[in-house]
Amino acid sequence: MKKWQRSLLAVLSFCLCLLPMTVSATEEDGESISVGNVTLTPETEYAKTDMGTVTTEGATQEDYNIRWEASSATLTLNGAEISAEDISAIQADIEKLTISLIGENRISAKNTHENVEFFAIQNSGEISTEKISGIYTGAGLVNNATLFIEISVPSQAGYSDTIAGIIGGEYEEQSAFLKNTGKITAEIQNQSLTTWSGADVYGILIYSGGMENSGELDLTVSTVNGDAYGLRGTSTSVPWQNNGLIRSDVVAYGGNYEGVSEELHKGSNHACAVSVVSDQMEMTNAGTMELTAKNAGNNLTAEYAIGLELDSSSSVLNNTGTIHCRAYDAYTWGIYLSNLTDNATLTNSGSITIEATTDGQSDGEQIGPACATGIGINMDNFETDPVPIRTELVLEPGSSLSISTHAAGDVDSPEEVTYMYCQAIQLQKIYYGGDPQYD
Repeated sequence: MKKWQRSLLAVLSFCLCLLPMTVSATEEDGESISVGNVTLTPETEYAKTDMGTVTTEGATQEDYNIRWEASSATLTLNGAEISAEDISAIQADIEKLTISLIGENRISAKNTHENVEFFAIQNSGEISTEKISGIYTGAGLVNNATLFIEISVPSQAGYSDTIAGIIGGEYEEQSAFLKNTGKITAEIQNQSLTTWSGADVYGILIYSGGMENSGELDLTVSTVNGDAYGLRGTSTSVPWQNNGLIRSDVVAYGGNYEGVSEELHKGSNHACAVSVVSDQMEMTNAGTMELTAKNAGNNLTAEYAIGLELDSSSSVLNNTGTIHCRAYDAYTWGIYLSNLTDNATLTNSGSITIEATTDGQSDGEQIGPACATGIGINMDNFETDPVPIRTELVLEPGSSLSISTHAAGDVDSPEEVTYMYCQAIQLQKIYYGGDPQYD
């Protein structure tokens, strides 16, 4: 097995607020917790840190960096600096773990093995596949502070699974939520050049739950081969609400990266700044969303770059704030709403600005030429007895909408590509199974 080194750094600044993390328990509350490979028990409550090392020596109620209150399952970090290698920096098996942060705290966790499940902060981790994550929480994350997560997988690594800054919940088994009033910054970069298949990379991945942001989410994500998502939600019917700022910048290189091996399988890959795929989805933006997605794949298979995507049986997007989407180079959508059996509606009473580009590539296995679309609201109905439904864009009085779609900067015939493969707005309904009884 080739060894490689992947560093993860989480910097958290906090002042008298709480960050609860809740998961299913296998032990009763009031048990021990491991911090920097030192076990704290109900009898050992305090610890100090020195250049990343955790020790209980000299730690008192008046002088501590770490405090464990077993009765309330609360871990307090007070100007702590914790370093760990090949173990989770914080690990517990607690029904409800609350981490309270005071001042600036730094958590550094390093993994030196290939394709090993690894979390910097873990409470009853139950994900069975191999993953790298900054924070994993079963039921959700509440952040009222400043949280910074950085994950960088180096070029010599052979990693080929999931990489995420924050994972909440578990697919089809446990739902999670994200509530943010502070600032979360996630910088996730996969530079692996040797693995045959790609690694899917996420800034934040939420299973089956809601999202409420009134603070700031700043997500930067890239992967050499695989899918890149800034903020991703799956299998949820809970509304998502943004009242703050979401900035998401993602790039999927699709194997087209300097130094990539010739043996690397260059498969389909997608880049999406904000994406929710579910049975039913309603999203409201009353804040600001700055979303950029780029797909640099050109691998002759269907590849997408989408600023904001809602893909469900019924998709509703209500914008009263500001949305600025950029989608570059492949099959691109600034905003894409897809529905299967019910209505899809985008209502804008705020401001939307979109830029989408394409190279128009039409060779190989692609499903037609690559197109650039500003706003796409599409229905694909497979029911044998379909009912008439709506795909609609509603522009309220006083709202603004500006869309530019054009050829990518490096194509040979930009005017031709723009004319043939670019469109500002696409509203379409396709019935595969039956007659909807109207034109």
